[in-house]
Amino acid sequence: MFLNDSYPSLSGTLPNYDPTQRNNQGVTVYTGEEAKREQYHNFNVTVRRQLPASFSTTIAYIGAQGRRLPFDSQINRIPFDAVARYGDLLFSPLASQPQLGIPLPYPGFGGQVLQALRPYPQFSSVTFLNNFKGKTRYNSLQTTLERHFRNGVALLAAYTWSKTEDNVLKQDASGDEWALAGGRHIPHFLKLTWIYELPIGPGRAIDVDGVLGQIVGGWTLTGIHNYRSGGTLSISDGRLNGAGFPFRPDVVSGVDPIIYDGSAVDIVRGTPYLNREAFATQPFSAQGVPSRLGTAPPILSARGPAFYTEDFGLLKRVSAGGDRSVEFRADLINVLNRSGIGGPITDLSNPNFGRIFSVGQGARRIQLSLRATF
Repeated sequence: MFLNDSYPSLSGTLPNYDPTQRNNQGVTVYTGEEAKREQYHNFNVTVRRQLPASFSTTIAYIGAQGRRLPFDSQINRIPFDAVARYGDLLFSPLASQPQLGIPLPYPGFGGQVLQALRPYPQFSSVTFLNNFKGKTRYNSLQTTLERHFRNGVALLAAYTWSKTEDNVLKQDASGDEWALAGGRHIPHFLKLTWIYELPIGPGRAIDVDGVLGQIVGGWTLTGIHNYRSGGTLSISDGRLNGAGFPFRPDVVSGVDPIIYDGSAVDIVRGTPYLNREAFATQPFSAQGVPSRLGTAPPILSARGPAFYTEDFGLLKRVSAGGDRSVEFRADLINVLNRSGIGGPITDLSNPNFGRIFSVGQGARRIQLSLRATF
């Protein structure tokens, strides 16, 4: 638009409260509580101990709980028992199934049986926005071992053992249930960082004077190591048509879901990771309506591939007198060139279910920098 254009004229009258203008469309319900604040509780107990040689250690329990979190829900699903009762008839025009005895929701209705059974059949969906029923909880044991910089060495090692959960909608939409938090539950995480000044150069343990000492001395090595559990996984089946319910497949009891043998990723044929025999799909109709609920949880206890990476740095700073200096730095990202493996295909309807076709991280990168301060 341009400012010199006339403003578009309005057709109709305002306010327009006629609900039929949204017939056969999805609508969102606002409760007027969008400004309502979430509620969080944080708590921790920490014990710190000083150790010899400038070391110290910390052991802590850290927890958090969240309540009244945004939790969008769909309130226009058909009654759950109607899924198994009507099966594929749900997708037939209501007018073609008079034997079902389902009355017309309103005059002129021409939709499917599925639509006629909804609590609000004039709308395809009704999303209840921010009903603030969301909850989350986090519990962790966090340990650290730290050495302050002394004699050219500093170190920080941190290990966290944790569990993160939140509430999700049950398959039958009868309420919500606690489940591992998808994408946020990382039970094991070890991180190590260190700094080491090489003991070479004028006045150091390996005393080298003169020009040679200026060249080989004054170098500092740094390292960052990260080792953590893999990401969360959830199983689905694209053939299931749950009429709006989050149906999940079955988990076969006693069968190991992981069959990964530690081999490198095969981007052509795929690397086997999940065991197809550990999962099954409950019987379903020709149009994908399942006969019952599945036994798989929202998030599996089995996890994706673990993540390992090491980054090294090399630094040398040369003083040129006063505030003047020259600094050279080389950073080696993923110095061991670990490709890792990505996530597996988790749709049982896919013939490549359980296989991994992608790497988990990029190749080694080297970055060089030179900085002059004057």
